[in-house]
Amino acid sequence: MTLLVCGGIFIEEIAGRTRRLGGSGLTAALAAAGSGTDVSIAGWVGSGEADEAFALLDDAGVDRLGVQVLDGATTTYRIADPADLSMPLPGVIQGAVPQGSVPALPSCPVVLCFGTPGFDVVRARWLDRPASGATLRSTARARSR
Repeated sequence: MTLLVCGGIFIEEIAGRTRRLGGSGLTAALAAAGSGTDVSIAGWVGSGEADEAFALLDDAGVDRLGVQVLDGATTTYRIADPADLSMPLPGVIQGAVPQGSVPALPSCPVVLCFGTPGFDVVRARWLDRPASGATLRSTARARSR
């Protein structure tokens, strides 16, 4: 993998008329794959949207082995006014979040990590645990040398 995206797969509702899968993690992974990048995504989605999310990722050629399917709802962002799309202030309906340990991440030279409501990837030590045989690189460590 050239790029690992860690982040949300969410439902976006716009003005009560449009309902689609989105979220920073999903959007970044799809965009990167569309530009020819070899990309993997790590995150989670509620079971009701898993098939749709996997179809989008598969069609784009995104490796989705790091996506967990959770029992429960997918987090929903509600944007009341479509004119707000450039600087939206969405309402958030919290969905299911991982409980307990999350899978280790594969080695990758570039990792994009997006914040997700209801789950702190730093406190969960998600970014501290590479998969077996993998390495984790940190620009913070490299700069301190």
